[in-house]
Amino acid sequence: MERNQECQESFEKVKQYLESPPVLVPASPWGAFWGSEMTLGKNKPSITSARNSHNVSKDTQH
Repeated sequence: MERNQECQESFEKVKQYLESPPVLVPASPWGAFWGSEMTLGKNKPSITSARNSHNVSKDTQH
């Protein structure tokens, strides 16, 4: 298989994606998390987990 520039660029994007694991950051004191994931070279914020404050028991709140 012959590699051309388009194949090399695609390979580099996949490589960068695999080397950059998603990062979770607490967005609020109620337990909602905002995540940032690398999608073929583009940062894309997304909600990965969310809970309402009245659903969280007092012993799990920090």
